[in-house]
Amino acid sequence: MNKDEIADKLLQYFGFNYPDGTYIYNLMRTKSAFNVGTMTLGDFEEIDEDFVYDLADYILEIIKE
Repeated sequence: MNKDEIADKLLQYFGFNYPDGTYIYNLMRTKSAFNVGTMTLGDFEEIDEDFVYDLADYILEIIKE
């Protein structure tokens, strides 16, 4: 399996391009901020295709090991 094939599977899994407009976000803070009530939308970063391709690279590295 190559990088593009892995990325395509990940894009399908995460629901990119779903008709309902699904978005995936990465929390950039510690989860404990939820308990304190200080979490805001600014603490999240939208996962995009660049992130998915980086993840595919990471997976390929693991497979090579």
